[in-house]
This record gives sequence, C-alpha cells and structure tokens, in this order.
Amino acid sequence: MAVKSKSNVLRQIRIIIYRLKRNYGLPAILRRPTQNDYNIQTGETTRTYESITIKRMILLPRRNISDFVYDLSFIAANKNFTYGGYFDTNERWAIIDVKDLPTEYRPPDNTLEVTTEFNVVIESRQYDVNEIILAEHFQGYLLRIREIVGSDSIT
Repeated sequence: MAVKSKSNVLRQIRIIIYRLKRNYGLPAILRRPTQNDYNIQTGETTRTYESITIKRMILLPRRNISDFVYDLSFIAANKNFTYGGYFDTNERWAIIDVKDLPTEYRPPDNTLEVTTEFNVVIESRQYDVNEIILAEHFQGYLLRIREIVGSDSIT
C-alpha cells in the first residue's frame, strides 16, 4: 500500500511541474563560466561559458529589494564619514524540470551538478543563482535567483 501512495505523490509532483511549465514557463539559458582570460595591458576580462538551453523554466513573481552597501573603510575604521551605494535587486524563484536538463545533470546518477556558480539568462537579463534546492524524488531544481536592476543586457 505504501508503494501506491509514493507513486501517487510522484505523479502529482510531475503534474504540478507540467502545469506550471505550461502557464509560467519561459525559455532560459543556464550558463557556467568555464574559462576566464585576463589581458594585463588593457584590463579586459574575457569569459567563456558552458550553456544549457532550457525550453521552459518556471518563473515565479519577483520581489524588489533596495539595498545599501558600505565602503570597507567604514567597516574597518568605524569612521563617521564614509562612502557606499544604494542598488536595487530583483529576487525570484525559478523551477527547472530535470527532464529539461542534459542526462549528466540529472540526479541521482549525475556526473555534473547545478551549483551556485551558474547564472541564468532569461529575456536578455542575467540572474545569479543564490540558492539551490533539489525537489522531492529528484523531480526538479528550485533556484533562488537575483538580478541587479540596471545591469547590462545579455545579447
């Protein structure tokens, strides 16, 4: 009897992910930097990425956050006059169905795994991956992603 209930739960998870993909899914690119080249004379950095195209990544609503970061001199010397800056971020949750990933990224037998060094490109906007949660019974990945508002678009 316990086997039937487990299979029913797995089936429900699959159905929910499928419906969310149909209603809220957008094409996305999951990128991981593989190589950084630095030009010492010009200071230019060239990055090479490994890209995984995802047909439909589920995007949940965003949360806008204004943040302020102090300059290191304020933290180190505790001076009264200091520098810092405000910036706005958009934070949201995204779900990736494991069926949309290449076989080497699919748990539990994966040789490669999705980590926080990845970033996500959705509609020419780059999001950094801050947190990764593996869904129940390896059905998908739940990602907490963050975008800096006003950053350059990815072409």
